[in-house]
Amino acid sequence: MLLPVWFLAYLHVGKVRPVMVDARTGGVLGERPYSAAKITLASVGGAPLIALVVLLVVVPRE
Repeated sequence: MLLPVWFLAYLHVGKVRPVMVDARTGGVLGERPYSAAKITLASVGGAPLIALVVLLVVVPRE
């Protein structure tokens, strides 16, 4: 049985990143680029949102 396998390579910040996708399992092989700035921004931005949810759910109202 022949199943499709996709190979691709993309350029990200001057570095070529190869990727392979297996159609049978849906698995993806390759390195993903992480952005420290985006991860930090999401963490800092999400903390007040979590605090607000905890404040509204846990703290009893009069």
